[in-house]
Amino acid sequence: MAVLGSVPRPPTSQDIFIQLFQPGSRNLPPCGKSAHVELYISQCQADIKALKPKPIKQSNLSESELVALKSLQQRSDIVIKPADKGGAVVVWDRGMYIQEANRQLHNTTAYQSPTEPTLLSDKKLIAQTIKTAVTQNKLPPTAKHLNKSQVQQPKLYLLPKIHKPDSPGRPIVSACSCPTEHLSQYLDHLLQPIVQTLPSYIKDTTHALHLLGEINNNPSFHPNLLFTMDVCSLYTSIPHSDGLQALQFFLDNRSVRDPPTPILLRLAELVLTLNTFEFDGQVFHQISGVAMGTKMGPSYACLFMGHLESQIRSTYTGPQPELCKRYIDDCLGATSLSLSDLTDYIHFVSNYHPSIKFTFDISPSAVAFLDLNISLSDSILSTSVHYKDTDAHTYLTFHSSHPSSTIRSIPFSQFLRLRRICSDTDDFEEKAAEMSDFFLQRDYPSSLLNVALHKVRCIPRQVALQPSSTSDRSDRPVAVLTHHPHNLPVRHILKTNWFILKSSPSVGETFSLPPLLASRRDCNLRDSLVRSSLRSPVPLQPGTHACQNPRCHTCPHICHSTTLTGPQKDFNIKRTFSCTSRNLIYAISCLKCPKVLYIGETERTLSTRFTEHLADIRHRRCRSVAQHFNSSNHTSLDARVKGVWQMYSTSTDRKQVESDFILSLGTSTPDGLNAKM
Repeated sequence: MAVLGSVPRPPTSQDIFIQLFQPGSRNLPPCGKSAHVELYISQCQADIKALKPKPIKQSNLSESELVALKSLQQRSDIVIKPADKGGAVVVWDRGMYIQEANRQLHNTTAYQSPTEPTLLSDKKLIAQTIKTAVTQNKLPPTAKHLNKSQVQQPKLYLLPKIHKPDSPGRPIVSACSCPTEHLSQYLDHLLQPIVQTLPSYIKDTTHALHLLGEINNNPSFHPNLLFTMDVCSLYTSIPHSDGLQALQFFLDNRSVRDPPTPILLRLAELVLTLNTFEFDGQVFHQISGVAMGTKMGPSYACLFMGHLESQIRSTYTGPQPELCKRYIDDCLGATSLSLSDLTDYIHFVSNYHPSIKFTFDISPSAVAFLDLNISLSDSILSTSVHYKDTDAHTYLTFHSSHPSSTIRSIPFSQFLRLRRICSDTDDFEEKAAEMSDFFLQRDYPSSLLNVALHKVRCIPRQVALQPSSTSDRSDRPVAVLTHHPHNLPVRHILKTNWFILKSSPSVGETFSLPPLLASRRDCNLRDSLVRSSLRSPVPLQPGTHACQNPRCHTCPHICHSTTLTGPQKDFNIKRTFSCTSRNLIYAISCLKCPKVLYIGETERTLSTRFTEHLADIRHRRCRSVAQHFNSSNHTSLDARVKGVWQMYSTSTDRKQVESDFILSLGTSTPDGLNAKM
């Protein structure tokens, strides 16, 4: 392998730290600045309030399915996970799940148990490192966004690899809101362009098909053997010193070393070493490799392998295969070498690094790589689609609550995928018929499938292999709504009233293009049944429970009642909460005024948010909750708090649900403690 040239600098249209981490403004323009903007907002609000949604005639879950869903949600003796590959749903006995996790975590070369929690000290170390780098002009002041204001302990979970013997688990660390989340995302942004310059780089299946096509078009290359190689446990096998050495090699090779290589290496070191997670109530520290789940994991692993490949190419003195490409840890090769020469090369590669081992497959006729079956005959390569034996073909059901355009586009996209992959027309027709059967089992009408297949048949394979062009929509305002039948009229209202903005002399040019209306999916079965952390083995009763931490200031104020009594109506709480629950709607009540309520929302823990309310009361701040409990015959001892509704999505949705509860329960002043909306 030739020494790599300089690597490109990632393009930046604005400060990368603001681009990646600073949330967009959610503030409305000040009143009086634009009459047309205010008119558009008021008209949309009036139209939405005037809507009279038709009742949904029938749920897309039957009554028995709803009962089964509720039963599964309450079971703690099983763990439900998606299979690592193939789309199957796997029900794992809880004891076997824990046993498999402990088998891996007892590998003392990769994991150890810290003597004390390190979450807050890790956060402090990162903040100090960034502050020093900014002071020394190694990073701009906006690098402060690399800090996470709110952190939580990452969780380890396993994805069952049912396509392998004994179905081992793939360890994934859910790194959302961990102290190094932003560091890892920033480094991944810098490393991805470098990864794409590696000589062995394969982007995806389509890229692999192009590479195979080039072999067929090369009259001087006559392969007689195909081979694949798979790195064993790549992510957890990379020694920190070797991985950082590989990063330094590529970062020093940048055409512009900005930021300087040493500070980037330090940030990468923090991501690798401040890697603690929780499983089944116990905290572990990964001391080798990079965690699956952190943003920079794939690019870090690819660069390590790219550096290793460069060393192997320059060290091995025997004949080497003409083609050897790689998709992360899966290698694909074709060669005209003899079987003996190829075997010698593969054995050299597999023993080159003490921590990196390979499994391999050599064949003169066919190998499987990604979702491809690659065949070799008379030095000509042909391809077909490859399914693992455990592939469940669980495409979205036709009656799922998704935009109609999304559901109807799925058969076309899958037929088009087959058109790309299947190099033989007869094989395409055979695989398309098989694909049609998969969709029929998911309740897709045959007429829709026939139309989609006809459209794909009219597309030549060479055209299907061309990358799709995407139009630049960066100037169009985007409105994202959770998909629901009742939200469809809202989309129409936003578009219909757009002429108000477009006709404005002051802002008309800014809003000349119509909005891009996008849909986010609502809660699905996976959200309801799959969790990164283990459920408690003892089924918890609905309501809010104290966390029993002796230092928790919220525990004495917990209200265990599952009935929320508001000025206008009551609400029955069916979910379980504790002081440590996050991302929720909560309610504050008063022991002396039974129907006085305050409804709030928080992304943080219930304890953290309620402690702020207690501080408001203690310091007699001019806020509704504080004023109530500082009124005559009241103290903070009268305050009670409980969780009301668990959220699984964005802050926008959380604020909307908060507003819904305020309106339905009637907790706005003067009857309640919420400000009038």
